[in-house]
Amino acid sequence: MPTTRRLAIAVLPLLMITLAGCSQIQEAGSKAKVCTDAIALAAFTPDPKDGEQAQKETKETGDKLHELAKNAKDGDVSGAITTLGNSYVDMAKQRVEDAANLPKWIETKVKQLDALRQACL
Repeated sequence: MPTTRRLAIAVLPLLMITLAGCSQIQEAGSKAKVCTDAIALAAFTPDPKDGEQAQKETKETGDKLHELAKNAKDGDVSGAITTLGNSYVDMAKQRVEDAANLPKWIETKVKQLDALRQACL
C-alpha cells in the first residue's frame, strides 16, 4: 500500500472528528448569537410619555423577536424568545401609557428574560 494512501486513511478519521467539533462550535456560536440578539431586543422598554410611538416601537420589537425565534435552532431558546415576543405584541395592543399596564408588563418581562437566560445556558 502506497505511503500516501496509508497516510490518507490515518488522517481521514481525525479530519472527520475535527469537522464534527467545528460543527458543534458553530452551533453553539449560533445559539449564543441568537440569545445575545434576543436579550438586546428585550432591553427595550417603551416610553409611556408618547403612547402612540411606544405602541409602534413595542410592536416592532415583538415582531423582531418573533423573526429571531424562527432562526433559533434550539427549541427551548426559540420558545423562550417567542414567549417574550408575544408579550411585546400583547403590550402593544394595550395602552402602553396606562400606568397600570407598564409595571405588570415589566414584571412579566423579567420572568420571561430569566426563562430565556435558562434556555441559553
